[in-house]
Parts: sequence; C-alpha cells; structure tokens
Amino acid sequence: MVASVDSPTTGRRVTGPVPWVAMYHSVGDCSDDPYRITVSPNALRSS
Repeated sequence: MVASVDSPTTGRRVTGPVPWVAMYHSVGDCSDDPYRITVSPNALRSS
C-alpha cells in the first residue's frame, strides 16, 4: 500500500509504502464471539 503522509521531521508531503498494522476489535475470551473479532491474549502475543 502506498500513501501520502506529512513527514514529522520536515513537514513536507512524502509518498511511500505504509507499514501494515494488525488491529483487533477486542482481546479476551473468544468462546462467545459470533463475529470472530476477538483474539485471545496468547494469540495477540504471538502475532
């Protein structure tokens, strides 16, 4: 993915690759999660 962002050091617009970030809706008990958007603490630690 490529995006334009403001450089924190120069304030100029920079275009380049953007790192992927793993995001989860919640971390906790996954036993009652019909939408599969919760991850266990162990799964989060290992990702």
